[in-house]
Amino acid sequence: MDNNEKTIDLKSIYQMLIKHIKFIILLTAVFAIFAYIISAFFISKQYTSNVMLYVQSNEQIAEQQQSGLSYNDIQVAERLANTCQTLFTSQKMTDLICEDLKNDYNVTTFSNSDIQNCITVSAVENTPILKISVTTGDPDLSAAIAQSLDLNAEGVYSSIVESGVVKEVVAAEVPTAPSSPNVSKNTVLGLVIGLVLGCAIVIVLEMIDTKVKPNDDFLAMYGIPMFAEIVDFEANVKGGYNYEPKKQ
Repeated sequence: MDNNEKTIDLKSIYQMLIKHIKFIILLTAVFAIFAYIISAFFISKQYTSNVMLYVQSNEQIAEQQQSGLSYNDIQVAERLANTCQTLFTSQKMTDLICEDLKNDYNVTTFSNSDIQNCITVSAVENTPILKISVTTGDPDLSAAIAQSLDLNAEGVYSSIVESGVVKEVVAAEVPTAPSSPNVSKNTVLGLVIGLVLGCAIVIVLEMIDTKVKPNDDFLAMYGIPMFAEIVDFEANVKGGYNYEPKKQ
């Protein structure tokens, strides 16, 4: 092993971190505060309104009246739900939503592509239930689009598929709080980044620091035994020695 190679162990790392704990805490706090300010005041708030729909085929309805819901029924319904994911973001649906926004809310600034971009359709796992999320920068607008989609869902579905119905499970409501950004999550993320970065900076600076310190263990760190230590009695620095002769 190269005698000039500096090695450290976990104990040394711990001592480094404790030695610079104020710097680490300060950097951690700065990153957390920065993340909070950016999330709370500079990132545009988004609001999400959700509606949940249950998709059924005519065959399923007849079978359920006789024998109840079976596993095969769920598989068929899930395939129908996948079809709805395309239908409910199609131009046929967005045309109807644009018309409702214009007539009921006097909103004319939203185009078909704008509506398509703010709608997310997903099938709830292992169920024939669709969760439709509408996200915009206005809570009332999100709810209005979600409610219009809810009202037109069965008509759009039946006009294309002609083999079932769509039932409302959960109606759309006006969101009372933004769905993003998540200020708390971002603040914690900033705190973690600041903490990790602070520790990394301290360790790197200590590793590249070639100055000899009073408490350095040469044998452990460099593999060099130390036989004696020369004290500088005239040194007047922090961590050194200070000697002042008595006046006669």
